[in-house]
Parts: sequence; C-alpha cells; structure tokens
Amino acid sequence: MVEWDRFVDEARLEEVTRSYAVLTELDPDGSGPSAERCAAHEGLLGEARRINPFSPALQTLAVDCARLAGREALMAAERTRLDALVAFLMADGRGTLPWRPITVPAEIDSAALLAAAGYEGLYGRYVVGAADGGLPFIVFARRPDSLVESRIHFDFVGLWQGLERKAPEVRFPAYRIGMVDHYLEGAAAVGNGEAELAQITRALGRKDITLAEAIGRIEALALAGSATAAFELLPLCLVDGIDEDCAQNALGLLRPWAERGHAEAMVVLAHAAWRRIEGAGGRSAMRLWLARARERMPEGEADLAFAELGLGQDRRPRLSGEPVEALRRAVKASEPSAALVLAQLIRSGRVRARNGESGDRLVRRAARAGFPDAQAQLGLELLRAQRYAEAWPIVEQAVASNHGAALALMAVGHDSGKVGLPVDPVRALDLYQRAADRGNAGAMRRLGRARLRGELGLTVDLREAEGWLLSGALFGSERAAIELAEIYLEDASGGLLGGPADGYAMLAHLASDGLVRARLQMALALLEGKGVDANPKAALDLLQRLEDEGVGAAAFRLGQIHEFALGGMAADMERARGHYQKGAAAGDVDAMDFLARAQYHGRGGPRERTAAIAGWMSAAERGHPGSGNNLAWVRCSSRDPAIRDAVAGTRLISSVLERSRGANLDDTLAACLAASGQFDQAIARQRQALAGADASIDEAGRAAMAERLAAYERGEAWFED
Repeated sequence: MVEWDRFVDEARLEEVTRSYAVLTELDPDGSGPSAERCAAHEGLLGEARRINPFSPALQTLAVDCARLAGREALMAAERTRLDALVAFLMADGRGTLPWRPITVPAEIDSAALLAAAGYEGLYGRYVVGAADGGLPFIVFARRPDSLVESRIHFDFVGLWQGLERKAPEVRFPAYRIGMVDHYLEGAAAVGNGEAELAQITRALGRKDITLAEAIGRIEALALAGSATAAFELLPLCLVDGIDEDCAQNALGLLRPWAERGHAEAMVVLAHAAWRRIEGAGGRSAMRLWLARARERMPEGEADLAFAELGLGQDRRPRLSGEPVEALRRAVKASEPSAALVLAQLIRSGRVRARNGESGDRLVRRAARAGFPDAQAQLGLELLRAQRYAEAWPIVEQAVASNHGAALALMAVGHDSGKVGLPVDPVRALDLYQRAADRGNAGAMRRLGRARLRGELGLTVDLREAEGWLLSGALFGSERAAIELAEIYLEDASGGLLGGPADGYAMLAHLASDGLVRARLQMALALLEGKGVDANPKAALDLLQRLEDEGVGAAAFRLGQIHEFALGGMAADMERARGHYQKGAAAGDVDAMDFLARAQYHGRGGPRERTAAIAGWMSAAERGHPGSGNNLAWVRCSSRDPAIRDAVAGTRLISSVLERSRGANLDDTLAACLAASGQFDQAIARQRQALAGADASIDEAGRAAMAERLAAYERGEAWFED
C-alpha cells in the first residue's frame, strides 16, 4: 500500500502513458514477443516497469520475456510478482461491485490482469453517464470451467486524475469530464471500438447527434465485429418512430452472439421476442432465451436486465406483464437493485403491489443486503421523519461504500448541526470533498459557496469558487450555474476563466429553459448593464412578466427600482409599496421586510405599525436577518408602549447574531441593552459596532452610531420614532 501511495503521489500520467510504448516495441503485430525483441529492449522494459510498477500488462510481458529467454528462476520470480500484483489489485473483492472497482492505468491492463487471474475475457464495455463523471469499464469474463459470466469492474479515469492532481485545476470534477472526452476521442481515433461506442452514446445523450445518426454509427461498429454494439443496437431500433428494417438488421447482427453463448445477447433476444419483433419468435422463444441467460449470469441478473429493458421503453402509466414479473423474480433471487427499482415503481403507482409488497419493505430489504443506493435512500427517508438515531448508522454504511449522496447527507448533518449530528466543519469539509469526487453536484455547489464566503474553515478564493461551481453546473446543478454566472457578472478583473459576458450568456441559456432565478438575474443584468448593454425597458418588461406569474422576488426588485429610482426611473414610493405588497403576498421575505419598513414609517401610504410588526415577525420566523434586526430595533427604540419590549428585542437580536454578524446588528443589540438599563454592556457593544463598521455604512450612519454611544455613556437609552 505504501508503494501504491508513492506511485500515485510521484508518477506522472504522461510518463505512465508513454511506458506502454514498450508493448508495441516487443510485440508489434500482436502475435506475442520474441526472445530477440525481449533481449534488444530489456532496458526499455525495465524502465517502463519502474515508471509503471502496477501495470499487469507490463508485468505479464516480463514473465513472457523470462520464459522466452529460458531463465526459469527469473520466470518464477516474475510470475510470483505478477500473482502478488493481481492479488493486490483484486484484494477485498475489488472488481466485483461497481462501487469497488479495480484501479489500473489502462484498458490493456484489465485484459492482462484477468488472464493472470484465470479468467477468459469475453468483451468489455465503457459505462457512459457514471454519477462521478468518470468512465467505468466492465469486462464480461468467465472461468474456463464455468458457463457463468462475471462482470469485473475497472476504473481508469480515477487513477489518471490522481496522477495529475499536481495541477491545481485537476482536483475539480469538471476536469474529469474533459479528461474522459479527450481519452475517448484519442482511443476511438486509433480504432478502439468500445471507446467509439461510448463516444457515440455520450454524443446522443448530449443531443449532439440524432438517434438515427447514432443507430447508423453503432450498426457500423456491430458489422465490424463489436459485440457490445450488437447488444445495444436492437433496443435503440425499438424506439418509436424508427424504421422497422432497423430492428430486422439488428436482430441479424445479434443472433450469432447469442448462439455463441453470450448472456447479454440472449437477454436482448428475449426482449425482442417479448416485443414480437418479426423473426424473434414469440413467448416460447422469450422464455427459452431467458432460461439460457439465467444459466450464464449470476442469479437474478438476467431477470433484472430483461426487466430494465422492458420497463425502460414502456411509457404506460400502469406497468404489468413479463418485465414486471421478471423484476419480481430478480427480487426473489435477492438482487438488491431490483428491490429498489420495484419499490420506486410501487411508490409511483406504476406497479400495483401484491402479496404484502410495499415500497418501505423493499427499500429496507435492499438496504439490509448492503446496496448503497438503498442505504442512502432509506437514511434520507428516516432523516425526513426526524428519526435521527435510526437514520445515521444506515447512512454511515453507505458512506463506507463512498456513496456520493450519503457522503453529502452526512456532510450537511455536520455542517448544520440540526439533524442529530454535532457541528463539525472539519468533518463536513472532508465529506463534501469526498461527495464531490463521487459526482454529487450539491456538494460541489456547497464547496463553491464556502470558497465565496470563507466558510468551513476555508479562505475566500474566487478561482477555487469558480472551479467548484463550474463543476456543479456541469454535473447538473442549475443553482451552481446561476451562482457562477452571478460571479462572472460581478468580476471584471480578468482573473477568472469567465467574465461578465459569459455570465450573461449562461443566464440567457438557463432562462431559455424557463428557470425563474435565471430569468430574474437576467433582468437585473439588463437593468444594470452587466455582461450586456443596459436595457432598462427590457428589464422592466421581464420583471413585470415574472411578477404577473407570481414570482415574489421579481415584485421585490420592481419595488426597489421604483423606491430608489434605478434604471432611469423616477422615484415613486407608492408604486414601490404596491410591488412590495405583491411580493410579500407571494412569500418573498425581502419584500415582507421592505413592505414593513414602508408601513412602519408611513412611506408610500398610511402608517400601519401593527401590520409592519406582523410582517417583520413573519419574515423573521422564516430566518430573514434584516427583518429580525428591524423588529428588534423598534422593540428597543420605540416610545410606544404597545411596541416597546426591550426583553423581547434583546432575545430576538441575540438570536439573529447567532446566525449572522455585522455592525448594524451590534448597534441594535447595544440599543436593546441600553433600553434594559445595561449601559456598561451597551457601551461595549456600541464600541464594537463602530469598530466593525465597514464600507456599507456611510458617514452619516457612523455619526448616528457615535451619537448613540454618547447617549449610553450618559446613562440614556435611545429613542427613535
């Protein structure tokens, strides 16, 4: 393990990649090395193994060269070293589960490792759309004395990223996506059919190519001999609207693989028979192919694969028939992922429960079987039910499997300290980072926000914030995308990858999908001319449409525009108050606060202090610090006995200070302390307020703070109405 850590820490990906050149030097045509070539390139092989000591392919070559040279003792030593390497890489069941892959540097190593471990490799497949943004590789293999196919899981990208972590940008998950694209492009260019298939699938998922284009390219790969392409072609041909000839061609390409004994091909043929594709046979053929597939796949896997094919293409609101029954057979065979799928279908109402089935029981069953997805889901459900003592041990089990959602859940628990876990920013930071590495976009966003605000023990760093928020956006977090756009709009220094124009473009793209917050921020950018030429009329039109749709934040912004004469508008407090009223009715806490200010002081309409107090109380209860501060201020500074309550004001502002900091809050607490006759404490707090006053408090505000300090020093409370 020490040697492995040193390898990951010290090796460079470029050097490791070059080390495989010796394989071509010793075996240029793929027929195997010769004694002459081994002798001629002995030094080159030794240097390659020094650089890349954990390559089964290079170690196997060393065994072959020792055998060809007739050096029995050396061959035995090299074979012992190869066996030890295989044992290390496959230790603790690595490779048998998707979340515990074997980590090797290259695809060629997977074939060498399995051969050394006594497996016969059948074919491989890259898994597109992995949660962590990587590119898992699955090899389907079997022992020579067994019909049962095993799925052996590998991870190349994780190691590549580890070898490149010395570069600052590499640690961000966004880098992994680019790394995968770069690898697939290069591998496909040199004739790697599985890489080309993965490239096509990624392009289809991104809508860079049409389904018809994807089918044409996959069919070409299948014709060239790719088993995986043949397996994937037929389900695509069964999508509505595809020419019927497509399915017939796919059937012809698929059948030979099934007849050779490949289980996945048998499952797809069973699916074709169930779909009544001409030439696939009927129900009897479906049952025959499924029965044969069950002999070649671990128990439950054939039925689950058949069920997923059928259910994935069935758009009916209520599901029934053979795929559902196959799913139930997989559950009965103790396939935990099948139990989770059935639970989701029952809960959604798409499958009718029977024989005591329930979503809760099935999720618990899958969790007890050690399935991390089920453990994370069950833990979340228990947390929502506030059953913290029961939830966290279950979440911890999924955390032990490095499950992204579970890691993020526990991180939030230690971050907030409100769900049965103690506040622990150090532990939360570690968990967020691990969750982000597993592809959790929420964790990426939180790390970005922490870098923006200097939280979780981190310093403020805009470049770091950009990296995390960009990663979160690429992994599907719309909130991260908007927050990144907001950073770009505000930054004109050129120190980031993007600038104001990029920020506006991001908002426009998100707004085109109807995202409310993006539309709102786009309006503000138009109003202020950030990233785009200022266009107050377009901004007002957009904000008005949003207000008409019931968006409280838009109504609040319209109120601000009319109150403070923004965007060339004339000040109109009456109109501003009307917009605040609409925003407050829609539940926007900023609008509630500003409406209460207008009501309390009688601006834009009559004085309505009772309504103002109620509005501030409502917003404060929802966690709005400004409303809490304003309510505490009037409680402690009003002469009206119906409003004044220094004890309640002190309690309220103290609560706000537990969550927020600022000179204005200290100023309010000082007023409350003075109102209670605690002048020494009031003086100390007011001095603290003056010392902490930043650029947001103007000269007049500082003078008012100083005037209040003088009053407290005279033993006088502060009154203001």
